[in-house]
Parts: sequence; C-alpha cells; structure tokens
Amino acid sequence: MIPAIETGFFRREIADAAFAYQREVDAKRKLIVGVNAFQESDDKPMETLMIDESVEKEQAAALRKMKAGRDAEAVRRSLDAVKRTAGTTQNLMPPLLDSARARCTVGEIMAALVDVFGRYDGRRSGKMRCEEERLWSRKPATNTWSPEPERVYTSSSYREEIQR
Repeated sequence: MIPAIETGFFRREIADAAFAYQREVDAKRKLIVGVNAFQESDDKPMETLMIDESVEKEQAAALRKMKAGRDAEAVRRSLDAVKRTAGTTQNLMPPLLDSARARCTVGEIMAALVDVFGRYDGRRSGKMRCEEERLWSRKPATNTWSPEPERVYTSSSYREEIQR
C-alpha cells in the first residue's frame, strides 16, 4: 500500500477517473439534468410574492391577543418542563407537546432550548457558541422565562434591528 501511495498510483487513478467522467458528460453520453440535459434555454424572472403590511399587522395583533388570553402560569410551567427535560436524556417530545397545548409560541420554546443547549454560530468554524459557555461548564441557565411578550417585528422595525 505504501509503495502505491509513494508512486502516486491512487492520485493518478482518481485523476484518470475524473477525466473519463468529465469526457462522458461533455460528450453527452452521461446525462446530468440541468447540466447537459433538460436545461431551460432562457432565464425567466422569478415572481416575488409581495404581502401587504396590513397582513403583518393583523398577524402581530392576533399573536398579542392569543398571548393575552392564555394561562401564563401554564406557559411558565410547560417551558420550565422543556428546560428540565432538555438537560437530561429523557424524551423531549411530551414537554414540547404540553408547551404547544399551553399555547407557547415557537420562539418561546426555542428560547427555552437555547437556554439549555446554546445557539449555533456558523461563523465560528462550526463550533457551538454558548452564552458563558454554559453547555461546557454545566453552569445552570441564567435566563428564566418571563410572562412579558416577546418582541414582534414589523417590516420596518426588523430592517432597523438588523442594520444596527
């Protein structure tokens, strides 16, 4: 095996296979959809769906109304159960379903999970960035759920937020 590596046998075989494959593709003896077969001749502009800002305001109002009408204590209990279970090896699905039944939002449930697991940051070479490195040091989560409503963004406020 070592003499084959030293003489470049594997590198040569890979290069020959790649050359033969590309020759088959270029000669259209090997068809690849969208590359050398079944290509669209012209670029058609993609239609963009434009949603009126009134829909966004209606959805935000409906969310506020739903949050005002739910049992805040049940929400707190279910999110605490999600955090407790997420820190163990137990099945997380029952507490997640209980949270949904208590009318927790996806954002609230995700915030509870972030408190336990941290948040992925792809800018750090695929490593997890956790506030205060909680996950690695096993410190208890410092953020607790509060019954205050989460921030509801409108198009303009979201743009302002991401520009900061």
